[in-house]
Amino acid sequence: MAQFIRGISMKKASIFPVTALLILSGGLLTGNAYAFGPGGHHRGMSAIGPCVAVMSSSQRATLRQTLGTQRQTLENDHQNVSSAKQALVSAILSGSKDVSSQEATLASAQQQLQKDEDSTAEQVCSQLNGTQLSAAQTLFNNLTTLHANTRAQAKTYFQQAQAAAGNSQSQPSDSQSQPIE
Repeated sequence: MAQFIRGISMKKASIFPVTALLILSGGLLTGNAYAFGPGGHHRGMSAIGPCVAVMSSSQRATLRQTLGTQRQTLENDHQNVSSAKQALVSAILSGSKDVSSQEATLASAQQQLQKDEDSTAEQVCSQLNGTQLSAAQTLFNNLTTLHANTRAQAKTYFQQAQAAAGNSQSQPSDSQSQPIE
């Protein structure tokens, strides 16, 4: 038992990068890493997971410092986006006919968040050599394909469930066949 507990404490040093990778990769698989370009999608953060996955142990040692320096900035950015969204919703629900200033504030906050996330991803991935970057790109492509296949399979499952339930529609609409994210 003592060896087991000792083994856990020895692993604590390496759990941070693994946890970050799992969270970011999981986000990609659930559609929350926003790896697909404009429209509120966060391209930069999706690059961090694959970059961390191919890092050497010495590169991972500097990862905590890199992410730590950006943490407060990203937290502030997320808070600004959240506040701007709340202000927009409040304006809409209060019956305001012109919410353009709230929309502009939200767009600005989202743009700043995007820039800061991309900057963080660039800092993390800049630590890699050419071979590692190629491996990270391959991993990213594979995860993107997995994400697309997972969504397609989920759509098929919903269609099968509707058919099994006796739904007479031959082609369900997107809103009926898509799970709520």
